[in-house]
Amino acid sequence: PQYMRIPPGYTPQSQEEAKLIASGNAVLMLHRSIYGLHESALIWNKTLTNTLKRLGFTPLKTEPCIFVKQFKDGFLRLTCHVDDLLISYSKHSHLQWFLSNLRKDFVFKDLGPLKKSLGIQVKRHLDGSYSIHQSTYIQQLAEKYGITSATKIRNPLPCDFYKQMQQPSTPIDATKYRAIIGALNYVSVATRPDITCSL
Repeated sequence: PQYMRIPPGYTPQSQEEAKLIASGNAVLMLHRSIYGLHESALIWNKTLTNTLKRLGFTPLKTEPCIFVKQFKDGFLRLTCHVDDLLISYSKHSHLQWFLSNLRKDFVFKDLGPLKKSLGIQVKRHLDGSYSIHQSTYIQQLAEKYGITSATKIRNPLPCDFYKQMQQPSTPIDATKYRAIIGALNYVSVATRPDITCSL
């Protein structure tokens, strides 16, 4: 069982309870998980997985956060990232069936067609194709690290890069450097594999 301190503003239900709270020896036993507890993410994942399995979805063995449901005339695919679901479907009726069943167990907001997820922007073209980019995320990184006025070059590394490495330079903040490399590494994995060699 999980216990928590009495939150401010709690109204005692009896005189005995009021005395116990005043003494500082009172706690509440939780009957279910609440946001912010260590186990909350695991409990949420189990709850969502059980609900999806009850609705006939199967998680992929290679990627357990992706669920698939086959219909005779189509499919539904879900990608789950914490409490965000990305849904792809072959028929709009399948989507409506899923949303109505999900509303029986959860309160959620349907944000409509995908425009952005995890810092990746998604654009649907008139021919039905999609493209992804991270221009907003990259611009935010440039502003955060003060490199908005940096000059653009065609190739990711200068031709004399190794010669420049041999020259003495001023020390840099290693934490800031690692943060920049980590952020750029995410960009290279998600949408810009062309910069991987530079990292």
